[in-house]
Order: sequence, then C-alpha cells, then structure tokens
Amino acid sequence: MDARAMIAKQGGTIVQQVAGHRLQPVGRKGNTWVGYDGTNVYLVLHNTHIVRVNPEGDVRLSTGGWRKATTKRRINQALEALGIPGRVYQEDFEWYHGAEPFVDGKIVGRVER
Repeated sequence: MDARAMIAKQGGTIVQQVAGHRLQPVGRKGNTWVGYDGTNVYLVLHNTHIVRVNPEGDVRLSTGGWRKATTKRRINQALEALGIPGRVYQEDFEWYHGAEPFVDGKIVGRVER
C-alpha cells in the first residue's frame, strides 16, 4: 500500500499493523482485529470492515448496517489513532461525522506518508 500503518485502540490496547506484512488477522482483541488483504488494511468489528485504508492512504468508513455504540467507539478510536479530524456521533437517532450526516463508504481523510 504504502499507507504506512493502521493503528487502532482496542479496549485500552494499541494494535499497530505496518503495511507490507501479510496478516490475517493481526492484533485480534475480542471482537475487533486488524487485517491486511494484500492491498488494503482493515479494522474489522465482528465480520464487518468498519475502517479501510487503501494504498493511497484514503480512509473509508462503514458500519455495515450496524449503527451501534461499539461500532461508533471503534471507528472513533481508529480516527483518533490515524490523526483523521472529526468524530462520529449520534444526535436525534441520526449519525454524523463532523458536521455532516454519516454516509457508509465515504472517504473521510487520508493517512499521510
């Protein structure tokens, strides 16, 4: 890829995956793990890719339809660890990233090399 690293805080533990290593999975903690498919680095919650970093470093978010507190918390932990501004939050039953409505599959930033 050469997004250099995907770092996600998971329940107080920090897991770091440096791209270039074939991982499937790496850094599993409970229901959350970081994986690499040869192209993209993923943060996976249960079986849902909630954060994906592509070879250009673009960070894409998805709930997979699971708009739950744990999904939101894991996404926010990953965004903070990656240095991506804005947080995912809920207001009046609607999800937002920053000031905009949350949209599954949207690119929300780029990991700098």
